[in-house]
Amino acid sequence: MISYIDILKFEYGSRKRQNRAYSERAFARDLGVSASFLKALFQEKKHLSEARAKLVAKKLKISQNEQQEFLRVFYRTVASASKKKEGKAILKKDDISALSEWCCFVIVELVKIKQGVTSQEISAVIGISPLKTKNTLKLLVEKNMLVVKEGRFFSHLGAYEVPSMPSEAIRGYHRQMLTLAIKSLEAQTFENRDFRGLTLAIEKSRIGEAKKFLDKCVSEFERRFSAKEADAIYQLHTSFFKLNKKDF
Repeated sequence: MISYIDILKFEYGSRKRQNRAYSERAFARDLGVSASFLKALFQEKKHLSEARAKLVAKKLKISQNEQQEFLRVFYRTVASASKKKEGKAILKKDDISALSEWCCFVIVELVKIKQGVTSQEISAVIGISPLKTKNTLKLLVEKNMLVVKEGRFFSHLGAYEVPSMPSEAIRGYHRQMLTLAIKSLEAQTFENRDFRGLTLAIEKSRIGEAKKFLDKCVSEFERRFSAKEADAIYQLHTSFFKLNKKDF
């Protein structure tokens, strides 16, 4: 997953190729930061603040759309770094592709609260076929997300995070979850589910900020309600997308 630091490194390399005398000190000056800060940034020991990231985006002298993309990557990078500080494992792209079936993470969560559960018990609780359960469990063991001992499954996995990035596998996962959400709208009672929506006008320049806020909200929801002694598995799914077909 590309970070905003990678973008800055690429930009510096591009300028360096055009002018061999161009230095990191000169690049730091052009970005409005100190040379020591830029060095620490390139070593991923420090991060830009939100206000400084917006200033740097302008100083890069790129288009408005490219500035917005830079800020989107900035918010994503900072959020990912925050998850690592919280001790969360960030899943790799190859793992995401392999584990895109909706039931994979449901099984992981079930095993975390029901250590030593069997394949038959998992199949019955989640409501998927024994064959699908068997194949999914095999994959989860291969990906080191579960361990199996004498036909019983255990989880040694702590908190984990699926990074936000363009991916057909992730889009497929969301499509599956949205389909399940539609079914639950009719199949589950009002007391056991919650659907809500908000339509609002927003400045496009604040989309990255809005996504960062949503990320904080989801993290706080998880921190507050995730429980080791749980007796149900729920899916929290947020959607934030544009409704107008043309810009105005």
